[in-house]
Amino acid sequence: MTGFFDQLTGKPSAKPAATEDDDTTDGLVQAPSDAAQSALDERTETRLRDATQELLKYGLLEAEQKPNLYRIATVQQEQINSILEPLDLVATVDDIRGLVFLTVRPTATADSSDDADWSHPLVRKQRLTLEQSLMVALLRQIFVAH
Repeated sequence: MTGFFDQLTGKPSAKPAATEDDDTTDGLVQAPSDAAQSALDERTETRLRDATQELLKYGLLEAEQKPNLYRIATVQQEQINSILEPLDLVATVDDIRGLVFLTVRPTATADSSDDADWSHPLVRKQRLTLEQSLMVALLRQIFVAH
């Protein structure tokens, strides 16, 4: 059964369920066939997958917390963005703060006046609590005074 992303990428779906006769001989597992080996070769590089999964999990990568994943994400930003493209997400790099974070890909049909009705299925807008909004107001005041 081919999945949606398999159809988009044109790659064959996962290996169909194997019967007992295919892979085992007296309880011993045989080496993968050429088709299975080529499917393994087509997979995305492990380090790139790890960086993308971390981005999807937390929404950002910090250079101080995960320096190896941050380095991979900055060097291979185009590949990560091509992985995130079906999800309408983009990895953005902020070198000054040492962050790689996810943003929603701008669309040509998006209207800035529809911000109240806008929602992305993978991104939740979190409302600030009273204490958080007061802290932001105080920090803005201090920043303006400085």
